[in-house]
Amino acid sequence: MSKRKKRRTRRITKSRVGERPKTILAKTLSKEEKKQSALLDDYMHEDMPKTRAECKYGYRPCPYVRCKYNLYLHVKNNGSIVQNWKANVCDMSESCALDISERGGHTLDQIGEFLNLTRERIRQLEASALKKLKENNPKFAEYLEGVGNSEQSMNALMDHIKYNS
Repeated sequence: MSKRKKRRTRRITKSRVGERPKTILAKTLSKEEKKQSALLDDYMHEDMPKTRAECKYGYRPCPYVRCKYNLYLHVKNNGSIVQNWKANVCDMSESCALDISERGGHTLDQIGEFLNLTRERIRQLEASALKKLKENNPKFAEYLEGVGNSEQSMNALMDHIKYNS
């Protein structure tokens, strides 16, 4: 028996489409940038839509970058700014997470493209969110268990109809 080199198979993973998100720390802002932010303080108290109905048919891309559902920028509690996209906000295909969620289910790849994250990171976030929901709401855990059981019984019923008719 001759010795053969084992072929190493490399998993092909879909990489992030855009560049990595860029974080700007508040303490690294220049004096000029701090002056500009002080000038914008008056606009920070401008009325934003308070309900989905108020912003649903508003301007797109969404002009409210301080909204927690805006996908272009994210301002953290420590004052640092995370810019998810290096491109101009007008170049984004989607700018509001609520618009995306309203259209229904999406694949992990699609969500990754919207949020500029990898598919694996989206899967991790989904698992973490479901775990928190199950821990904090026992009725939700019962509901999920019921959905899982109903899927099995539904498959059995479909098999019965398919093969016994």
